[in-house]
Amino acid sequence: MIFVETRFVFERRIGPRSQIELAVPFNVHRAFGAWQRGLGDVAIGFKHVLVHSRARGAIASAATELTFPTGKEMLGLGHRLTVLEPHGTYSQVLPGDSFIHVQLGLEAPLNLPANNEVYWRVAGGKTFMQGQWGRTWSPMVELLAVRELESEAQVFWDVLPQMQVTLSRRQHISINGGVRIPWTLRRFRRPTPIVYLLWDWFDGGAFEGWR
Repeated sequence: MIFVETRFVFERRIGPRSQIELAVPFNVHRAFGAWQRGLGDVAIGFKHVLVHSRARGAIASAATELTFPTGKEMLGLGHRLTVLEPHGTYSQVLPGDSFIHVQLGLEAPLNLPANNEVYWRVAGGKTFMQGQWGRTWSPMVELLAVRELESEAQVFWDVLPQMQVTLSRRQHISINGGVRIPWTLRRFRRPTPIVYLLWDWFDGGAFEGWR
């Protein structure tokens, strides 16, 4: 079985502390010798910064996301669940241009009887500058865990080594690549390549800031 998800994510700031988000996935699924293509489960979200400190290099935010069952489950493109996902994130700058991010969240299905899931993620890394105004290279490692909220449920652990590189000299366009590697139940789960392209168009157009 082959499953590929391409996700377009649009984020827009509201005031100095809040932002809205729209995530639209397009999935390609191959099973039993046939390819299926189409829209996945669309999600909308809202995030708000609770506290931040420039002097301490720390920021904490709370967010909630609502996923709709827009993908066709019969074709393997969606999950037929409307899911509410509140979560919180804490980020801290460390000495030597290092950093750590911590996230804790809950996934709660609303339309069908299904178990709630809690997840937590921790990512740490370091940023290297290529010249005074060159690219930045940020190798990092992320630990991911998820567990259903029921008695004797197993925790599924993954490790995700990755690298983020800014492509433009203005550093408003960057790319990240890594592989999500199962840590538990390796016989039944496969490594998953992950790549994303980030464009902060507030700082410039797609063809600006390259020289």
